[in-house]
Amino acid sequence: MNDLKKQKLEMWEKKLAEANSFLVDALKRKSEAMNVGYLSENAYKVAIEEIEMCHARISEINRIINNLKTADEDNQSSSSNKNS
Repeated sequence: MNDLKKQKLEMWEKKLAEANSFLVDALKRKSEAMNVGYLSENAYKVAIEEIEMCHARISEINRIINNLKTADEDNQSSSSNKNS
């Protein structure tokens, strides 16, 4: 894997960690709103929207990471085939 791809992979893995951390926070806010009984209140609804957004973002980031890793594996396979 070249340096640019490593940097991209590290960047996206950092973004994934941040998204997961944000998801944990949103889940806590949802739980707090439920415990207080604010199921129809804005805090609960906002937490639900944030959780849905986080799941979508995490899925997208995972797709990008997998594409980077797959592209690198494909490049390594084709390089080894050329050297054979």
